[in-house]
Amino acid sequence: MKSGLTLRNLRLKTGLTQDQVGAKLKLASRGQYISNIECGRTTLPVHHVPKLSQLYKVSQRKLLDLYFRSKYTRKVNKNVYKATTKSR
Repeated sequence: MKSGLTLRNLRLKTGLTQDQVGAKLKLASRGQYISNIECGRTTLPVHHVPKLSQLYKVSQRKLLDLYFRSKYTRKVNKNVYKATTKSR
């Protein structure tokens, strides 16, 4: 969730809407897809990092850190869920 919130704040700093970011990334569902990333429903695809880096005026490294943090958190949460449901 923190990764998505950071992406949202970066987007708002640049004054772009979710729909505008989606259009610049040439996405079919535009705003909905960006919303899903910002809400944590979808992980930021790594192939969008270079373009988002330009749009948000941040380093690719910062966006990659968000990508890996998000991937790691999902994996840990998934493993915790599995462990707690097995013991029931």
